[in-house]
Amino acid sequence: MLRKFLLPLRLESAVGKSRQEAQIVGLSRDFACFNLYLSEICLILNKVVGTSFIPYGIKAQATLCTGACAKLEGYLMEEIKQVETKEAQDIEALMEQARTLSKACFREGMNCSECVMRSFMEMHDTGLPDESIAMASGFGGGIGQTKNICGAITGAVMALGMLKGRRDPLALPEMKDRVKELRNDVYPIFADMIHEIEAEYGTLICQEMTSSFDDFEGRPRKKNCQQIIMYCAALAAKYAAQ
Repeated sequence: MLRKFLLPLRLESAVGKSRQEAQIVGLSRDFACFNLYLSEICLILNKVVGTSFIPYGIKAQATLCTGACAKLEGYLMEEIKQVETKEAQDIEALMEQARTLSKACFREGMNCSECVMRSFMEMHDTGLPDESIAMASGFGGGIGQTKNICGAITGAVMALGMLKGRRDPLALPEMKDRVKELRNDVYPIFADMIHEIEAEYGTLICQEMTSSFDDFEGRPRKKNCQQIIMYCAALAAKYAAQ
C-alpha cells in the first residue's frame, strides 16, 4: 500500500537536456524501499540542502539522482497500478451483484424502473424507507408505458440520486452557490452515466430501444428489456462507487 510521502523535493538538473527539471513528489514510508535507495537519497538530500561532502561532479550527481527518481517512480507506479486493479475488481463485483439482483426483481414482476431502484436499495444504505420505491412505479414502460424515456434509465438516475443527490438543496445560503453546486458537484456524474447508456444503445427512448420487436408483450422484448435493466442497474452501482 502507498503511504504518505516523506519529503517533497525539487531538483535542478544540469545534464543539459531539453527537460531541465526533475521532481520527486515524495519518498514512501516503506523502509525497505528507503534502505534500497539510501545512497541515491543521500545524493538528493545533499543537493537540496546545499552541502557538498559527496565527491561527485554536478553531472554525475544529476545522473544518479535522475536514476533514483526513475526507480522510485517505477516502484510507486507499480503500487498505484495494484491499487487501481483492486478498485476495478471491487467495482466489477458490485456491478455483477446489481445485475443479479435486478434480474431477480424483474422475474418477480417489478417494472424496469422498480427493478433498478430496488436492487440499488438492497445494496446500499440509502437512509430511505423501502416504500420509497413507489416513486419508481410510474416510470415503467417509458413512463406509464408511453414508451418515452426508458424506465430502467430513470430508475438508475433515481437510484444514483439516493447517494449522490442533495439531501438539503437549500443548505448553502446563497442561490448562486446552490446553482453552482448543481453544475459542478451534482450534474456531472449523472451526465456521465447517461452518456454511457446512450453510447451503448444509441438512444434513451423506450420505443426506439424496443422498435425491433413486433410484439411488445412477447418474450423476446421482455428478455431484451431485462438486459437493459441489468445494464442500467450495474451502471448505477458503478457510478455510486466513484
